[in-house]
Amino acid sequence: MTACASPAETPQPVFHSTKDVFHDPVLPFEIMSGSITIAGDVHRAPGSNPHDVMIVIGGSGSHLRSDVAPAIPMFLNDEVAVAIFDRRGSGSSTGTLQTPGTINSEWQIPVLADDVSAVANSLSAMGFERIGVVGSSMGGWISIAAAARSDLIDYVVAINGGASSVAVSDAFDSLTNQGLSIDQAIIQLDGVSLSKSYSPEADLARIDQPILWIMGELDDSNPTQLDLEVVERWKQKGKRFQTIVIDGADHNFINVETGEPSLAWLQTVSEFARIEGGQ
Repeated sequence: MTACASPAETPQPVFHSTKDVFHDPVLPFEIMSGSITIAGDVHRAPGSNPHDVMIVIGGSGSHLRSDVAPAIPMFLNDEVAVAIFDRRGSGSSTGTLQTPGTINSEWQIPVLADDVSAVANSLSAMGFERIGVVGSSMGGWISIAAAARSDLIDYVVAINGGASSVAVSDAFDSLTNQGLSIDQAIIQLDGVSLSKSYSPEADLARIDQPILWIMGELDDSNPTQLDLEVVERWKQKGKRFQTIVIDGADHNFINVETGEPSLAWLQTVSEFARIEGGQ
């Protein structure tokens, strides 16, 4: 399943929850991103008045706010609200929905990042003092690009995406789909001619915010090993980057042996948000 996939892709969330998330106090919003209207909701825990908020961004198959709604109870607490929104051209957001792909990611990810930046501006105007962005798969790249464009974003959690270029990630995914093992695909990538695509290098150079990168050890869609190399290179240059690799987990943080979701990383995200968000 590619990070920037075909129209047939259905949402494959790393966000696992069976809780009903629609009884929380909800503040709907409609904001402008250029000439486009972006519609979404801010969820708060009952009786809370949080000063912090996390914007959740799903992967290439997540178009509607309902696609990422399972993430709400994963991150929501008395101190942190959760914001979700319909991607441009979907649901109540205007504009044209573009099918994500390797080549069009070069312009599409920056455009979607501008939408996230507009949401961050609105949340700040609502009175939220600290704003984090959590992005999964394609949402990882969008999160990185948004943070590079907005000083209002205080931290990023990038899950299984955001370090290697889209072309590298999609080529790796194509090789594993052909039956190559993860290690074989990494080796084979050296001889692959890559398409033009979005690369996070310029945004990573600009970014000053701390980033927590969370990756699945056995992700056969996005190359964890190559992402770790990119992150380590930037850490050596002084970037405030941290990494977690989840043993035995695939792209959706499902343990490949047990079939169970891996959720132990949530506590680390909570601590990261508390420290880096300035709580």
